[in-house]
Amino acid sequence: MSETGRKLGTSILKFTLLVGLIQGSCKVLGLVEKLVLGYSFGTQTAGYACDIVAFEVILVTLEVLKGVLAPALLPTLEEAREREGEERGWQLVNSFLGLAVVVLLPVVALAGLFAPDIIAAYTGWGAEQAESLALATRFFRIMFSGAVFLGAGVITYATLNSYRRFGLPALGDLTFKVLGLGGLVGASLIAQAAGKVELGIWGLVCGIFAGSLGYVGVHLLGLRAIGKAKYLKARINLKDPYFQRVCYLA
Repeated sequence: MSETGRKLGTSILKFTLLVGLIQGSCKVLGLVEKLVLGYSFGTQTAGYACDIVAFEVILVTLEVLKGVLAPALLPTLEEAREREGEERGWQLVNSFLGLAVVVLLPVVALAGLFAPDIIAAYTGWGAEQAESLALATRFFRIMFSGAVFLGAGVITYATLNSYRRFGLPALGDLTFKVLGLGGLVGASLIAQAAGKVELGIWGLVCGIFAGSLGYVGVHLLGLRAIGKAKYLKARINLKDPYFQRVCYLA
């Protein structure tokens, strides 16, 4: 094997191990989060059930965005940049960043408005679980308001990948988990000291929202570190053929 091939193989192995370590840490933190929730509040409480339900809805939203949009954007972005230059690639990125905001803001607003119906459809809860439904609705509205930042983060995730940066996007996932768990632990300690343990679960709810900010924030810091943040501009060009291609692929 040539020296170039060995260096490439070593580089790929290092990135694979790094990303695997970060993603594995996310899974461990998710387990710790569930253990802390169960230990602090009990698995049979309304707060525990409501938090799990609301959190699952936003996790599904994130996974759908990552699974559908990122694989369609990445190859098209690389092609646009290779054929027509850096600026052309960023026109495509900025169109999707703008679209994420324009589309997700009303989606978040509508989801908040119809949150009781969404939660009821997801869980099958009815009049007998009215108290749980009301609590889950409040949790859901706070958590899901971070979907705008998660949507933008999926775009920046794919953009960093196109520059062969894989560790930073994975760190966004870790930040999302760490802030959620940190909010839960911090609020639980405060709530226990105040003698109102049941209020501690709100720490996780607010931590998830903070994690949504941190998710895209880490990516933006990464883009700034490689000198690409200057290309970020709020523009949408629906007639862009590359934009349309990504939509077809997605």
